[in-house]
Amino acid sequence: MVNLSPVRDSKMSMDEVFEITDFTDVTDWEKFISNIEEVLLSWGLHALSLDEENINTKTWKRKSSTVCFAGYPFTIVYDWLAGVPSSTELSLRPWEDLMKKEDDFSSLGLHPIFRHYGLTEFVTIFPEGGQSVLNESRIKLLMSSIRIALQNTKCHVPVFIRVYQKWQDCYAGVYLNNHMRTDFDVIHLKQIPSSCSYLSGFVDMFKAKIESPISEAVNVSIRFTYSLTDGMPWKWPEEELNVDNLISHFKIEDVMSFPFGAVIDPVEKVTLFCLWLHLTEDSVVESEIYSDLNPLQAPVWKVQVSYKEAVVGRLSESLQTFLKICRQRDTVKKLLGTTYKPNPSSDEKDYGEALLLLTDKLRVSTRIANKIPIPAVTTMVQRHQQRRDEEPLDDTIVSSLIFFIFPDADVTFKEKFCYSTEKVEQLLSTVDKMNVEHLDVLRSLRSSPIDSITWRISQVLFYLIHSTTDLAPMAYVWQEIVSEFRYRYLHGHLLPGLSDDGPSPAHSLFHQKLQMLNCCIKRRKQREEELLSETEASKMESKSVDSDEEFYDALEDQDLLKTEGRKEKHMNLKLLKTQEPLYVPLTQEMPPMTDDVIEEHTSNLLELGEDAHSSQIRAKLMSIILKADMEAFKAANPNSIFEDFIRWHSPTDWISDAESEYGGKLSPRMLIENNTWIETWRNCHAVPARRQRRIFDDTKEAEKILDFFYALTPGEVFTLLLPTLFHAVFLRVLQESPAGVSKLPSALSKIASDLSRVSPTSLENLDCFEAILQLFTWSEDALSRVSSLYQKFNTPTYTLPCESLQKLIDGAALQINGPNNDFGRVVKQLFQSALMEQDGAMVPGSTPADEVFGKCEEREYILRAHISRPTLNSSPGPQRMHCSLKANEVRICGAFTEDTCFM
Repeated sequence: MVNLSPVRDSKMSMDEVFEITDFTDVTDWEKFISNIEEVLLSWGLHALSLDEENINTKTWKRKSSTVCFAGYPFTIVYDWLAGVPSSTELSLRPWEDLMKKEDDFSSLGLHPIFRHYGLTEFVTIFPEGGQSVLNESRIKLLMSSIRIALQNTKCHVPVFIRVYQKWQDCYAGVYLNNHMRTDFDVIHLKQIPSSCSYLSGFVDMFKAKIESPISEAVNVSIRFTYSLTDGMPWKWPEEELNVDNLISHFKIEDVMSFPFGAVIDPVEKVTLFCLWLHLTEDSVVESEIYSDLNPLQAPVWKVQVSYKEAVVGRLSESLQTFLKICRQRDTVKKLLGTTYKPNPSSDEKDYGEALLLLTDKLRVSTRIANKIPIPAVTTMVQRHQQRRDEEPLDDTIVSSLIFFIFPDADVTFKEKFCYSTEKVEQLLSTVDKMNVEHLDVLRSLRSSPIDSITWRISQVLFYLIHSTTDLAPMAYVWQEIVSEFRYRYLHGHLLPGLSDDGPSPAHSLFHQKLQMLNCCIKRRKQREEELLSETEASKMESKSVDSDEEFYDALEDQDLLKTEGRKEKHMNLKLLKTQEPLYVPLTQEMPPMTDDVIEEHTSNLLELGEDAHSSQIRAKLMSIILKADMEAFKAANPNSIFEDFIRWHSPTDWISDAESEYGGKLSPRMLIENNTWIETWRNCHAVPARRQRRIFDDTKEAEKILDFFYALTPGEVFTLLLPTLFHAVFLRVLQESPAGVSKLPSALSKIASDLSRVSPTSLENLDCFEAILQLFTWSEDALSRVSSLYQKFNTPTYTLPCESLQKLIDGAALQINGPNNDFGRVVKQLFQSALMEQDGAMVPGSTPADEVFGKCEEREYILRAHISRPTLNSSPGPQRMHCSLKANEVRICGAFTEDTCFM
């Protein structure tokens, strides 16, 4: 006996240790149980009230938490299927799930616990990291902990632990309800015993496990699974992307149609389930000797399609590449190397060009003339011929692409690819009538008109990026396009595929630049024609007879000679001073401006400041057009006064006198001291519009635009073309979108909404296009699935209904009443064709079903009964066993309930 006296025993060793064990301390095991109880209580799993949230939609939800046992973390996860009403009190819901026949082999969830036991609410505990509990003693310790926690908390949800190896997906668990306990056990074997090969053996095993007399027949549900993965009776279209393949397979028609669809077949597997549901054990026989289960005569078939993950789409992948290029800053010169041709700007005099023009010989201009790149002076042509082998793209392909953009350059292309509204309407007519609502959005998007020159340029560059995955061919073609722009400006050829009006804010900046270039070409042609007319008029005047009579007549009419630049006589107005008719002058038109120029002009005006000198400069800049109009008015009306100009130019600033036809006065605005209008009138002279300094300098503006295009990097070109490209891609998606895909209209509406909000002049932020690209990717994936399903299930005599199509797209199981209907026959023919493609010989013992569907992938049996255990006097409870039999494994999951009070 240990002496606890404070008096030290002299014989006691000084090194003796005293130890007292305090059995009131909380152990790690008790802490673990307490932590589990806290988590279960915090989730409200002890309450007996049904959460009515989302009662109309069946969706899986999850909660998780972490507890520790002796320093080792465990994860607790609570999964439940929301929106599943219970017909009994909530505490009995697990038993209801076990006996619920309607959910046999349901596709509502993929969790092994739901599949094997049918439970729609459960808790799982496993070591952190998703590992399993392998040691038998640890399994028993955890199960004991769970039973104690369930008993203390009155939790109405079964709790499981993951056992064996992780890949086996095996779970063991327990559920407590007052004096009743349901144990969930699992067996997973790699070698199949002879007793576990057929239904008869599983029924015997089920009865032996119950160990109680069964007064009723065991209820049985059976499912045979057949899968189709390889040996499809068709080939999914594939393409090889490289320059050599482009040369050998080039067709100009391919440029007009964007690539679309998955690179590989998105369907991974077609699964056929043959089911016999809610039978009794004595109504069906399956043993080693005989079987009633013929899949070809099964009362219920279900077809399910599973899809590959992260399937690459041709269109979305190319769009992703396009967006990546937008962020690159490599120049055309760097990409082309020796094949780069510098910008022949106006500062660099091209004397060879001048000589050709002086001798009135058309220069060897472009592919428009004889397929020689621009600029095409003799030396340039020679250099081009010397480095032809270094070009990144075959010259024939380049010529075809240029002719496609400029079809007026070639007779064949002009007939086939000319720009016309009829072709646009024909293109829009290919959109399914169910998607017609999006056509108005297509016409109103701020990019460029459908099938305009900007549209075709984006098609060409996108085609090159998709076909070659290389920037050099694209840069080379872009160089040729810009050279064509310059040639057409110098020789007065309008760009095709553009409207007659000037730059429109409803279009992208790229399209506005081309519209502006066309305006420059028109103004240049108009100016040269006027100059030619004046020259011819001067020649005719020099040939006239110089007689005295005519000379004096001219002197008498010299006032008439002073009038210049008259357009027409005004219908109502007369000059206030002389009562002569007022003539409307020919004036210079308002200079067209693109959005970036307007923004720059506005910014310059705002930066001038607010002082008097700045205001004077601002007023002068803003009155340039006003001064030109006043000069033209004075030239057309030599006897006019300021009031006459106001009456014509700004009628709202003239207050008429009701009593006098010509009476009236200026508005107060025009009478302000130092009025800009009056000062401008006093300081301007009579100058007709044709002799005024040009407000719109078409030469200068054209050179700015050409220099702008020459200086662009491929990334900047692609950025400017993004609105048009996404516009064209949206049309392509609409063309591929059939009716009946329920989720597709909402995606299309979202794309249309996002595209309509994109500003075509503020493209620095590409995030908006990235978001739209995600929608395009989803749409292409969905439509690729539709295309694959149509190939598999549509025949000349049968078309897959829209509702069935949508279920298959979503991966849901589509139920059909056996093979004796149109869709059943299509499925049967599909499997037979695939089996013939595989050309595999049937092994001995093959069944008739094997000759149609191939070997059965899995056989599943669900056995259930509601009986008393362990004795006849015990309370009855649900008994269920799920058996899964595959080629090299068998899995048996049992849920057996017993009365723990009346043993």
